[in-house]
Amino acid sequence: MADIDVGYAGTGSGYTSTNTYLDLNNPANDSGIIDTLVLYLEQSSKQYVVGMMALRSGTTYYARDFANLGTLGTGKITITGLSVDVVANDNIAMWHPGGAGGGLNFKTSGVTGLRYPTTGGAGSDSISDQGDYDFNNLLSEYAICAYATGETVAAGAIPQMIVGM
Repeated sequence: MADIDVGYAGTGSGYTSTNTYLDLNNPANDSGIIDTLVLYLEQSSKQYVVGMMALRSGTTYYARDFANLGTLGTGKITITGLSVDVVANDNIAMWHPGGAGGGLNFKTSGVTGLRYPTTGGAGSDSISDQGDYDFNNLLSEYAICAYATGETVAAGAIPQMIVGM
């Protein structure tokens, strides 16, 4: 098995309004299972969702898999025990209620960028279902401060989390 990583592994500043943000920085380097997420939050929130998004065509993406993270505090947050499918070249995406209800930390220079939708798909449903969403807006040199890691899974292998059931 080999290590997988996706997303931006650093800190920044600022927080977001309600939306789904798809990070173009550091797409997944391999296929397998994401089990750990590190993110930096400006405000606590009652709901965060993380997902792996796959490019359909142009600026249209679909959610491959996701995890509801629930209520999270502020600062550096490390979440382990996830089981989120990822395929090479998938991008990490995050959703939260925004405003006074939550805030993702952003890096705002020296990075590739991120995308977000203008209408529709602005809620957690853009990550938690497998519909197509047009992430037609680009914020150049932005990154979500969210970094996920995991491992490849050998063909035919049963992930350890299932074996223990």
